[in-house]
Amino acid sequence: MAIVRMKKFTLLTFETYRESLLRELQKFEDVHFKDLQNNALPELSELDNYSDQAAAAVNGFEGELANVKYAMKKLEPHTTKPKGLKAMTAPPAAMEFSDFDAYTDSYDYSSIAANVKALDERINWIKTEVARLRAENESLRSWSKLDVLPKYIDGLKHVKSVFGMIPRTIAEDFRGKTEQAFSAVHLEFVGSIKDDESVLIIFPAEDANEAMRFFKTLGFSGIQLSFTEIPSVAISKNNEEIKRLIKEQSEAAKCIKDMAGEFEKLAVVHDYYHTLIERERANENFLKMRTTFLIEGWLPAGNAPELQKIVENVCKGEYHLALEDVEQDSLDVPIKLANGKMTAAFEAVTTMFSLPRYNEIDPTPVHLPFYMLFFGMMLGDAGYGILLSVATALALRYFHFKESMRSFLRFFFFLGIATFFIGGLLYNSWFGLQIPFLNFLKDIDGNPKPIIDMGLDIVTFMLASVAVGVVQVLFGLGVKGYMLVKAGKPFSAIFDSVFWIIALVSGIAFLLSVALPLPAIVASAAPWVFVLSLAGLAITQGREYRTPVGKLAGGVYAVYSITGFVGDFVSYSRIAAIALAGANISGAFFIMAGMLPDGLPSILFGTLIVIVGHMLNIGLGVLGAYVHTCRLQYVEYFSKFYEGGGVPFKPLKLINKYIVVKK
Repeated sequence: MAIVRMKKFTLLTFETYRESLLRELQKFEDVHFKDLQNNALPELSELDNYSDQAAAAVNGFEGELANVKYAMKKLEPHTTKPKGLKAMTAPPAAMEFSDFDAYTDSYDYSSIAANVKALDERINWIKTEVARLRAENESLRSWSKLDVLPKYIDGLKHVKSVFGMIPRTIAEDFRGKTEQAFSAVHLEFVGSIKDDESVLIIFPAEDANEAMRFFKTLGFSGIQLSFTEIPSVAISKNNEEIKRLIKEQSEAAKCIKDMAGEFEKLAVVHDYYHTLIERERANENFLKMRTTFLIEGWLPAGNAPELQKIVENVCKGEYHLALEDVEQDSLDVPIKLANGKMTAAFEAVTTMFSLPRYNEIDPTPVHLPFYMLFFGMMLGDAGYGILLSVATALALRYFHFKESMRSFLRFFFFLGIATFFIGGLLYNSWFGLQIPFLNFLKDIDGNPKPIIDMGLDIVTFMLASVAVGVVQVLFGLGVKGYMLVKAGKPFSAIFDSVFWIIALVSGIAFLLSVALPLPAIVASAAPWVFVLSLAGLAITQGREYRTPVGKLAGGVYAVYSITGFVGDFVSYSRIAAIALAGANISGAFFIMAGMLPDGLPSILFGTLIVIVGHMLNIGLGVLGAYVHTCRLQYVEYFSKFYEGGGVPFKPLKLINKYIVVKK
């Protein structure tokens, strides 16, 4: 349960081994490379790098990957692979590493991807063309009764013809007034669209100017037509073309559907190219010479022999490999945590804040018990704890998740267990109800009650919450002292840890002696010990300053910061506040159900209220407990001993979204 000890390695070997070496190191999945391009020693700064070469290769691979993704996106809706819950319960496909790395050589994925893309592009073009033809038909229908092309009547010597639109509501009135105004006129309605009528008007050429002014006063809008075919004929042809295109679209869609079996094969290619891109980008960390290249990086110390074996097998003795221990205070060494399954489930709480530096401790084991305690106290219902643990246990048992998700589920599984014991033994709360034989205490009237009755012991609960907060803060100061001793600073441990612990404990004892009958020796000694510890803090806390005045001022200011601890302790009262809110909401659902009148419908509706209400309450309770417990760890606890700022260990590894590669 600690930070994994690291070894730093430096490898110099021939360029001819680079690709095969990277392949084996990616399979190894336990090497974190140092970026020599940006962080090399000054004497190495003149060496060349692989940036341009790697960028060009990555661009090519990403182009291939984009084609594969496009094809997979179009094929996926037609696959028979399980979906939803079935997909979660189905084990992922597996493949040996040797087969995986050579898969693209034996599978003509590019032809499949190109075929799918061509078919899909044809389908999209057909959709666009059909939409265009239908829009054209819609426009032609407004002239569907026109049986002559405009070009045959335009430009006649003695008559003029115009096409246009008039509102349907005035169509007959327009006809009457036009025929009344002009003795020689031919007016024909040749179609309609929406609220307008399409009209053809033929009249003597000498009346053109007067006629056009007259038509406009009646609401006529002229239109220039450019038909190359009679509208009814064009509509018929368009309809035939639409039928043909729709049939072609259906056939193309069927071809894509028939290729759905290629999805699983393309998924392997998808993961292969992701892995290849990751491998190629690793080259950006290296430096190269004419025939050799240089690598630096880190790996877990326990795996150093395996690295030596890999290098020897690939480079056949033609290499120089140097392994060295990492200095404890090194800031650039990547951090990898190693914990058992239970503790590892809580590593996410640590990493969300910050990974430890190499010279710190892994705070996960020392925050785990407090996290479980606080979460259990906040959620505070044994029934909720059972549901949480059972749900996560079933998901872990029957669903196939990646390790990160499995760790997250284990996290809530353990929190559910903590909630079960705390909610059952401390509060005796089971979905808002109590089990009589688990009431271990009696109230002032002699009636059985739980250890903490959230309806009666509100003040007691608040004080208990603050008390566990005091314990956590003191424990955090103790951890700080341990870290200082481990770093070879025993006096700093006394000044910065022990003095604070004594000051806080004695100060609390002094305050309690005012309200509680503590032993006489405690009541009399507490104020003196408190004053002496404050004096010790005032003398020692400004020791980093050079002048006596600076040392004293720094010490006095540090003593004043003891008021911050009061704020920390009060912050833990949120444990009781959140638990009480959840308990009252839980009980409210039973009250609401009990207010319904008698009868079967009321029983059914009341049951629904209780079930749905508790599901909402457990969701809000889990979210609230999770967020506020994290807040207590980060602000009140970690601030006492933990700085963080470590660099995450990011090894070159296989990227698998769809398949599991067996190594």
